Amino acid sequence: MARDNDKLPKGDVAIITFLAAVELVESDMWQQYNELGGVNGGNAAYKLALQNLDRNVPQYISDHTDDEMSHATFLNAYLMSKGETPVNLDEFRTLPSSQATGAKQIGRLTNLMNLDVDTSWYTRYRSTQNPDLGGGPFPQAVHIVNQPAIPVNDADTPPNQQQPVPPANSRQSRMQAIANTAGFHFATFEQAGASVYTNLILNVSHQEVLRVLASIVGIEVDHFSVWHEKAGNAVSRPLAGDEPDLSGALRVYRSESAGLLRDSTFAQAKRRRRGDGDGGGGEPTVPRSVAGVLGCGNRPGKGGGCCPAQPFRRRLSIERTQS
Repeated sequence: MARDNDKLPKGDVAIITFLAAVELVESDMWQQYNELGGVNGGNAAYKLALQNLDRNVPQYISDHTDDEMSHATFLNAYLMSKGETPVNLDEFRTLPSSQATGAKQIGRLTNLMNLDVDTSWYTRYRSTQNPDLGGGPFPQAVHIVNQPAIPVNDADTPPNQQQPVPPANSRQSRMQAIANTAGFHFATFEQAGASVYTNLILNVSHQEVLRVLASIVGIEVDHFSVWHEKAGNAVSRPLAGDEPDLSGALRVYRSESAGLLRDSTFAQAKRRRRGDGDGGGGEPTVPRSVAGVLGCGNRPGKGGGCCPAQPFRRRLSIERTQS
């Protein structure tokens, strides 16, 4: 991008700088998933467990990793093209890596081995309450507290074990629970990404900055539409079974609002896509969810609930870091 002699407004610079930092953090997270469970991921059992959610999950992980890394690179390049300082978070890459086969032993920005995952987006996007008018708080669809979303070590989850459905032993159950947690974490973080862009895009003043944000927000929404459906598979038969404990050795519980997960929403989606093996963005649950991220007009009294974009700072708490 050619250098523009006109300096950007300070507020716009602050927004681009913040988003570049967010994309670096998100890239760090996706790189960890990609090392273990992407197309060329090095942990075979983890990849199999993820493919129990959908056979294309490793490809989605690799594609989304490339997307987020390109977003960070582009936003930093844009800052430099305007004479501004790019974002560098390398000094904060101090968290340990997983010790499981496939993980690189380098410093991390994010910890995927002790996650509290906020799943209230699922109930929020289906509620008849309007958060703009005082609706909520919205309950967790699934309680995921202090759980890993990637394998921690090979003793806990052997990297070459099979991953049948349903799991046949405790280690297979453990690995499937980790993959199920990842399925929800993917969607949780991507709805945050879509939300932060749709909030901040309304606050920029320079037309070119508006175009930059608009060029990215659609990709973030598409990411959420993909992972939204994979999260549903984690709490549907046969992976979930009939028990409230989804994980075996781990404790990942359905909340009292689990009726939302027992209704026909996911069952209908799975019946309609059965046979093509690709969740993509075409599930019947996606339009309302995407509309919710973007703040649509589907308000109570017009066929169902919808939630506008939520501030990113309220979603960022999903990562539990260790000192």
